[in-house]
Amino acid sequence: MTKKMGEIITIAEERGGVVLAEDLARIGVGRSTRQRLVKEGVLRPVHRGTVFALGRSTLDIAAEIAAACW
Repeated sequence: MTKKMGEIITIAEERGGVVLAEDLARIGVGRSTRQRLVKEGVLRPVHRGTVFALGRSTLDIAAEIAAACW
């Protein structure tokens, strides 16, 4: 999971803290793992279970708008 966590962090950095469920699936993070990461506080749901923020970080307004659009 360490390599995948690194990929998640890279994606989040590129998108202002936002990670899509589609991105997670692409790197091999399945639904149950995604749910576990949410439960553990690694990811935070932002929009309808398809957009997540990394950890408890707060998103700026641009990232919040982008999350709603994705």
